[in-house]
Amino acid sequence: MRYLNEQLVVVALTAAFANVHASDISQFNDLRKSALAKLPASELIVFKATTPKPKHVVHVFTDVDCGYCRRFHQNIAQYSALGIEVRYLWYPLAGIDGESARKAKALWCEVDRPQAMNAAMGGAVPAAKQCANPIAKQYELAQAFGVQGTPNAIAADGSMLNIEAPEQFLQTLERLAVR
Repeated sequence: MRYLNEQLVVVALTAAFANVHASDISQFNDLRKSALAKLPASELIVFKATTPKPKHVVHVFTDVDCGYCRRFHQNIAQYSALGIEVRYLWYPLAGIDGESARKAKALWCEVDRPQAMNAAMGGAVPAAKQCANPIAKQYELAQAFGVQGTPNAIAADGSMLNIEAPEQFLQTLERLAVR
């Protein structure tokens, strides 16, 4: 029943996004913000900020085989040190049945997911494993959001952002927080 309810949410989000005019970006942002707020932390790979309290939280759709995603992840310690908490979701660019989705599913089965993510983003290929995972759900959510590439960051207000060097990314997040 839970999967059916999650499917209905994705269908509802897809329909809602299809009916929003480009001139009303704030409605898109509100829909993304609401949907992301409902995701349990147990369905994300979280890299917490190393500051006493996070300044910003971003959700990032990623693909283990994406070069730009790997470049972003190489700087994860810098983002964390700047007070940016990164919550990863999966959007395998080759599709839910592709090789990168297989790797994401295997990575998800690891006990220490952040460590497995570090290894995979460094080029290690995770051993094939099967377990319950949120990869398909996250893939569908990314499609409902209109994600077309990775890495794709979404700020706390639901805005879709370009990935930037850590300091510039922090400045962008600071500007959004003031609005």
